[in-house]
This record gives sequence, C-alpha cells and structure tokens, in this order.
Amino acid sequence: MKTETVISLTLAALGATLFTALLFYRLIGEVAYVTLISVLSLVCLAVPVLQRLRQFDLKNLKMTLEKIEKVRDEVFAKEKDLAKVSILASQLIAFNSAFEGRLHGPESYSLQNEWYYRKIKELLAAVKASPDTTADVLKYFHALRKRDASAGDQKKLEWHSLMNMIREDIGEPKKLVQADSDD
Repeated sequence: MKTETVISLTLAALGATLFTALLFYRLIGEVAYVTLISVLSLVCLAVPVLQRLRQFDLKNLKMTLEKIEKVRDEVFAKEKDLAKVSILASQLIAFNSAFEGRLHGPESYSLQNEWYYRKIKELLAAVKASPDTTADVLKYFHALRKRDASAGDQKKLEWHSLMNMIREDIGEPKKLVQADSDD
C-alpha cells in the first residue's frame, strides 16, 4: 500500500476510536459525533488524493507558464517589428506629403527618388519580404532609372516599356509602341 493510504486508514481508525470513546463517555453529543465523523471521512478521503492534486497542478502550472512566456516573447518580437514598419511607413507618407509637387529639377528629383528607394528597401527588409517580392516592388524604380540613363529614342522606348509594365499590373492590355510615338 502507498504511504498516503496507510496514513489515511490509520487516521480513520484513530479518529473513529477517539470520537466513539468521547460519545461513549458522554463528553460529546450525537450531533457533534456525526459532524466529527463526517469531517474525518472527508479528511481521510483527501489525504491520499492531496499529493496527486499538488503534482498535477504544478505540472499544469509549469506547462501553462512556459506557454505564456513563449507567447509573450512572440508578441514582443512582433511589436518591435510592427513599430519599425510603422515608423518607416510614416516616414514615407510624411516625405511624400511634404514634398510631392514641390521638388523641381533633376537634382531634387534624383534625391527624392533615391530617398524613396532606400526607405522602401528598409521597409521591405523590416517586413522580411522575399527577394521576389522585393524585386517586384522595386521594379518601377529600376525601370525609371533605366529610362533616365537612356537618351533619345531609347529613352522614349524605356518610357513606353514602363507604361506597359503599369498597364500589365492594373490588368490593361499592353500597347505596341514605336520609338517616335507619344503613347
């Protein structure tokens, strides 16, 4: 037999003997005797189960605490990523709102374009975009840079190529263009 069971049976025997003796010598009444025997019965039932309940609760508590800590760490990590993404997106919006239509000339255009390019790359890195997604998002920058580096008819062809890229993205058919046409 287990130790808890032996303790429980011993406690029951001693308690029942003691309470019966007290009743026999009329030191307690019948109601008190029934109450004491009832409490003793509950205690004797609880003793063998008490150790198992403690172990069970501690195991569940430990498992629950580990799960909570993992979730908390994930939430904090995602919160940091979200904060970084939010700051970058806010910078892009603020810059666009403040300077759109106000910058003039090739130098300011070039600076603005480079600033956008770098911030968008930062934003893509912060959201852990795949290389394919990054290339797809930055394709317009690359097309515009290719156009800006061209001259004459080639510059017009690059512009039309860019317009066809946009048409394709919005679901419109591409237009066939000659170097001397105006799209």
